[in-house]
Amino acid sequence: MFADIVGDTAMMQTYERKDSTLFDKFLKTINDQVERHNGRVVNNYGDSCVCTFDSAVYAIYCAKESQSIFISEPIVLVRLGLHSGDFFYKEGNVFGDSVNLTSRIESMGIVGSILISKRLRDVVKNQSNQILNSLILFEFKNVEEPIEVFTLANEGIVVPKEKDLKSKFKEKKPVRISNQLVGFIGIVLTSIIGIIFWQQSQSSNKEMLITADSLLESPNTPLP
Repeated sequence: MFADIVGDTAMMQTYERKDSTLFDKFLKTINDQVERHNGRVVNNYGDSCVCTFDSAVYAIYCAKESQSIFISEPIVLVRLGLHSGDFFYKEGNVFGDSVNLTSRIESMGIVGSILISKRLRDVVKNQSNQILNSLILFEFKNVEEPIEVFTLANEGIVVPKEKDLKSKFKEKKPVRISNQLVGFIGIVLTSIIGIIFWQQSQSSNKEMLITADSLLESPNTPLP
């Protein structure tokens, strides 16, 4: 689980005393809830931290209860992201691709939200008291395959809209059309235009024949 105070640097510059109170609440809440749910606070970066759990279910409950505390007065602007995967410890810190992906998922969230990966969702999907809504697939930078991300939608948890999500996504490459495809499209368009002109000419010829027949039948009929 990644937990991050949103905009902490800006708050520190403007409301130093208030920020200290919020920062203390953030650390106390994380430390208390992680310990209560059989987890461990591993990497602590000051205004953010990484936590590990022995159980995916415990991680979800920890995130939900922590966020419910953060949104109570005094409000702490926090976003949370969770993922399930392998990692390893080195010199007291935690590393691995799953850690990086958890960071990506957390960073795309908004204040009050809890986002989780599909892998974690598959583990806890039978928990009837957890409401999980899909936010479709996302292509993260430096991540090979698209990842489906879910949002916890229980009462009191902020559910982000797709337009609000921001992260280090892959850049969309412009679509390049080959010369062969351009030539094929040109041939098709030319054929369609030719058919239209042919149909129009056939229609004009038919009208002329009808007019000629009418004149033959009634020679005194004025020309149109």
